[in-house]
Amino acid sequence: MRYFKPLSLTRRADFIRVQTQGHRWRSNRVVLLIDPGVCAKVRVGYTVSRRVGNAVVRNRIRRQLREIVRLHQETLVQGWDYVLVATPRAVASDYSILEKEVVFLLDAACSEVKLKVF
Repeated sequence: MRYFKPLSLTRRADFIRVQTQGHRWRSNRVVLLIDPGVCAKVRVGYTVSRRVGNAVVRNRIRRQLREIVRLHQETLVQGWDYVLVATPRAVASDYSILEKEVVFLLDAACSEVKLKVF
C-alpha cells in the first residue's frame, strides 16, 4: 500500500471553523478537532503554538504529526476536516508515545463519525 500526503488545511477561516464548530478529543500531548468539510476529501491541519517551544522544536513536532497522519491515513473518514493541536507536553515525549496518542484519538473520533453519533 502506498501512502500519500493528505490535503492540508491552509486557510485561517477553515482552522477557525473546525476549532469553533468541531468536535474535540483530548489526550495529554495532542488535541484532535474534527468537523465536516466543504469538499469530499480529507484535509488535515496542524497547530503548534509558540508555547510549545522555539521554531526548531515546533517544526519537529509538526513533522512528526504529519508523518503519523500519513502512516495512519486509512483511519480518516472522507469529507471531514481534522486539526491536530500539539500541547507543550508533546516536546518531552518520544515519537512512539506521540504516535500512540494520535492513533488513539483518530480511532476514537473516526469510529464515532462512522457511527454518526453527532
